Amino acid sequence: MTDSALLTLPSYRALLRSSWNRFWRFGGSLVLVYALVEAAALAVSYLTGGWDSIRLSLGLPIPESAAQLDFNLTWSNIRRLGWEWLGLGLINTLGFGLAALIISERFTLAAALRRFWSWAPTLILVSLISGLLILAGLILLIIPGIIASIWFLFAGYVAVLQRRSLIETLRQSRRLTQGVFWPLLGRWLLIILLVGALGLIISGIALAGPLANALLLAPFSTVFTFELYQACLSFQPISHGQSNRTD
Repeated sequence: MTDSALLTLPSYRALLRSSWNRFWRFGGSLVLVYALVEAAALAVSYLTGGWDSIRLSLGLPIPESAAQLDFNLTWSNIRRLGWEWLGLGLINTLGFGLAALIISERFTLAAALRRFWSWAPTLILVSLISGLLILAGLILLIIPGIIASIWFLFAGYVAVLQRRSLIETLRQSRRLTQGVFWPLLGRWLLIILLVGALGLIISGIALAGPLANALLLAPFSTVFTFELYQACLSFQPISHGQSNRTD
């Protein structure tokens, strides 16, 4: 095993610089992927909540009566929100998978879509299980949820790029964080605070704000996390068939 004392992640500045360079290189494809994600998300919003739900998603003004309905805890509203969150979660998970394949330089968008069934089912299952584990940890005094968030930070990349089984994907994601947990936590908090602050600043701009969040900040976050994944992957010895799969 690699000596944890020798494991050093790139500096914050270096990570931001490399993330920007990769984002600039693949920006056109990433914006296209996340534009498709946003279009699908708006379609889900329309199907579950009509035009008022779309207006709310885009930061546009909605009728006062519609705004009040969103806070009524009736069974129909809870069911509607449940289906909407489920649909949005599925769409964002698949968008992440396409983005991961593109920025890893494995496939073009068209090739990634042709191989959809080779990576999507595992990614969906991994995202669901890891998400539930993180949620359970957050409920249990928050700290376990933060720990789980770091352990499973790379689960999506492992599922898509290495195509392992569910359990092995979660184990490999945790292995990648060994020896660099605290540096990873700091860099994870950096991107959350940076994207959160920028998103808060532009969120008040109707239409432009939500679209900038969806088409620029979300893909940049994906690229930043991928740079962390690549750095941690370089610490792992390649053995027992653990090299990334590209077929």
